[in-house]
Formats: sequence, structure tokens, C-alpha cells
Amino acid sequence: MNKAKIIFFVILAFFTFSCNKNKAHVGRTVEKLYQDYQPEDYVNKHFPSQLEEAFDNDLNLSKMKEDVAQMMKYYANQQLFHEYLGVLLMDKGYYESALIHFEEAIKLRPKSANLYYYYGICAGQLYQAFIIKEDRSQISDKAAYYLELAEKAYLKCIEMKPSYHNALYALGIIYSYEKNDYQKAVAVMNSAVTLMPDEFRYRRLLFFAYFSSGNYSQAVGQGNKAMSLTDSEEEKNIINGYLEEIERINMK
Repeated sequence: MNKAKIIFFVILAFFTFSCNKNKAHVGRTVEKLYQDYQPEDYVNKHFPSQLEEAFDNDLNLSKMKEDVAQMMKYYANQQLFHEYLGVLLMDKGYYESALIHFEEAIKLRPKSANLYYYYGICAGQLYQAFIIKEDRSQISDKAAYYLELAEKAYLKCIEMKPSYHNALYALGIIYSYEKNDYQKAVAVMNSAVTLMPDEFRYRRLLFFAYFSSGNYSQAVGQGNKAMSLTDSEEEKNIINGYLEEIERINMK
């Protein structure tokens, strides 16, 4: 694997499916996705402030659990409670617990594309947490289980809402870097760029999928388009490295 490919992989993989141990970064990511994809009926004035207070002090985890347990007695049957608590737990890095609450929320609102998207993110973080400790070439059954959960959740999200481009992008990451299924990666990323033609990340991943599948003619077009969408010289240099490699291959 040449240097350009290694750098490209690291930068692209960083955008999604990364398991960052820095909780502040995770928190900002979750906060951003929640701002972008709030359900229309999320305006509920009864419990958000209580939950925020329960999670204010990370150091007093036992007290936090007691507070949440008390609130669950009242809110256990409310989908929004489980959804909100799932997001907060994911924010704090408690991914296994968050997954449980997203599952409960889905039971109560099974037609919510947003919930399946959150579920996919959470399962993906758990997958990454496992493979960080393992040899990527020998992924454990547990890690594979969470990767499968993430893939199925994103597919369900897209089934309900075909225009959910973030879920398409997440699937593109899975197919490109975890499953090496470049034909599927090309398919989902073509759908993503149709929805968001000027999104650099989507063009870049589509370019990589075409390159990895050996479809160099399509890769050249997507690579040039991706470079036109960014001002980053570093990004352009990485893509140019691939384009130069394509030229060398075509000259043989």
C-alpha cells in the first residue's frame, strides 16, 4: 500500500465510524447530529432539563444512575425519553447502555428513520471499540456482531427514508473499509452524491470506491470533481496521488 493510500485511508476513516476516546469530541459529534436530525415531535418540556442535571456530574456515576432510575419509573414507556437518554449515554461514551435505550425507543416508534440512524452510529462505535484492541485481520465475533447491527440499522434507515444521505455515507464507509465490497460502496455513494452533489466527503468516498473496484475511468471523473469541491491542498495532493497511479496503470 503506497503512502498516499495510507494517508487517504486515515483521513477518510476519521470522518465517520471513528471511536475517539476524547469524550468532548464525541459529545460535539452527537450534539451536531442531534441538532441536524431532531424528530419533529421532539419538543417535550417535561424531562430534558432533569436528564441534563443527572448527567452534569460525570464523577458521581452512582448518583447519576439513581436519578435516572427514578425518572425511568415515570418515563419508561415514553419513546422520547429512551431516545434522549440514548443520545446522552452515547455522548458520555456508554455505548452499550445507549444501544439498549435506542432499542427501547425503536420498539415504541418503529418507523423512525432517525432512531435507526442513531442506533447505527452507536453500534458502529462499539465495533470500533472492539477492533481497536484486536488484529483487524482477525475480527472477533463480538466486533462482527456490532458491525452487522450497524449495517442493518443504516439499511433500515434508508428503507424508511431513501434521502437520508448521512446513512448512505455511513454505509459507504462500511462497504469500502470494513467489508471491501466496493460494488455496494459505489451504489450507495452514487445515491448519496445524487442527493448532495457538492458534498466533498461523498465525492471523495465515491472516488475511492471506484478506484478500489478497478473502475479507473469513473474514478478519474469523480476524483477531479472531488478536487473542485475543496480548497484543501492536502486533500488535492492525496487525490492527485491516486490519479497519478491510475495514469501509471493505464500506461502499462
